Amino acid sequence: MKFERFSEAIAVLSHAADIFCRDAPRSMHVLFKCMKCQLFTRDYPGALNTILKMQTLIQDACETHGYEIELFLDDLHRIEVFRVLLVLTVLPPKSEELVGDGQLSLLAYTDDAKESAKTSVIDYMDRDLVLLLRSLVMSYQLEDVNGFELTATLLQPYVDYAQRKVLCDILTNLIHPPDDTL
Repeated sequence: MKFERFSEAIAVLSHAADIFCRDAPRSMHVLFKCMKCQLFTRDYPGALNTILKMQTLIQDACETHGYEIELFLDDLHRIEVFRVLLVLTVLPPKSEELVGDGQLSLLAYTDDAKESAKTSVIDYMDRDLVLLLRSLVMSYQLEDVNGFELTATLLQPYVDYAQRKVLCDILTNLIHPPDDTL
């Protein structure tokens, strides 16, 4: 498919994902393309919404359609990294939602995190990646630019190009907050 505008592509891809909702792997593929278009246009809230939709789709596919979680492990890792990064782009460092109970919560990555009996995505992720994401979230909350930059550098082997671009935007916003006026 070739589109003149990203907005056209996003609309068509979102509709296609709704059509493929019973075929979770195909729907995931389409939603990833939709999310990449949203990232390219810097529609971070829209991309975060797509990521949350993907997490719900995986959970629903495993619970109701009999898919095994192992089928989605690679996608789960990418989705969780994107979710963490996009939450950091959407919410300010001192936001209460970062440590709340909702879908935007990054409580599992803070120093206040408690071991939960409930299984989460973190249980399936590489331990080094989880520690780096935890360090990234904590340095973001503290608005520690040097710590964030160092952690982002160490995170490079675990992220793809689109995730690096989001990381750079977060770092830019930490260094030069959008509220600053000259």
